[in-house]
Amino acid sequence: DEAFFGGIGAWYREHLGGVTTTATLRAAVEKSAGRDLEWFFQQWLERPNCPVLSVERETDALVIVQTQEGEPYRFHLELQWKDAAGALQTQVLEVNEARTRMPVTAGWSALELDPHGRLLFEEKRP
Repeated sequence: DEAFFGGIGAWYREHLGGVTTTATLRAAVEKSAGRDLEWFFQQWLERPNCPVLSVERETDALVIVQTQEGEPYRFHLELQWKDAAGALQTQVLEVNEARTRMPVTAGWSALELDPHGRLLFEEKRP
């Protein structure tokens, strides 16, 4: 996030009041991040739609399933739930496959995907 927003800021200041392109934005963010981000820009700016997620519950795990057409998206997903004692738990899960499994202790409940609304996605509920 820091590299992305640093790149956005630099890009904004350089092109304030002018005309620019997505390519110049990408170059500014890549410079700030110090790495190639072609996959990121292709995924979030050029690809139509967004991840469609469903959750499968297992006794000792939950599985995040991407159900949209095409290749799986790559992203970090914050999860929040209550453990068996009722304490709120939070974890960020790296999702980059069609099915991503996360072990959890038995007795968990009240799962919430992306509780702070940071990720563009559609949740598919049964």
